[in-house]
Amino acid sequence: MDRCWPKDSDHIIRLFNVGGKKACDHMLTGVNKIGDLPATQKLQPAQKRQIRAMKENRLVVEPGLAQALEPFNVKLGFLDFETIQRAVPVWPDMVPWEQAAAQFSYHERQPDGTYTHAEFLAEGSHDARPELARAMVTATASAERVAMYTSFEKTRIRGLQKRTGAAQ
Repeated sequence: MDRCWPKDSDHIIRLFNVGGKKACDHMLTGVNKIGDLPATQKLQPAQKRQIRAMKENRLVVEPGLAQALEPFNVKLGFLDFETIQRAVPVWPDMVPWEQAAAQFSYHERQPDGTYTHAEFLAEGSHDARPELARAMVTATASAERVAMYTSFEKTRIRGLQKRTGAAQ
């Protein structure tokens, strides 16, 4: 655990978006800490900002952040899916190893700064996708925007639309 999940905040694995393979490549060349990166190392803008923040021991907020966040200054929800993936399909119209949404968690920011929570978990052997889709639409109905962590959620929604016949 200490090698794979080091506690040192300067460990190379903690460099934004470095990923395990690149972190391992760095370590094989003797770069174990972010501070050990050579000055010639090509870095993403977010990585450069991270290093600057570490060197200056402060939070770095770039100009334009407030403007970039303006579209999110609305009633905002956050959606996350979990899926099942079986070699032998368990529900109609599935293919082997298809990821099917079986659970969602949804948080919605309220005007007073608190959050409401809605969730759905498929139980039993019946095809829960139509029920999950209805519960998700109900949970997200009052949000002006729904944020998702990756395109994974968007793909799951499209899969639900296809499988349940929901309107696009």
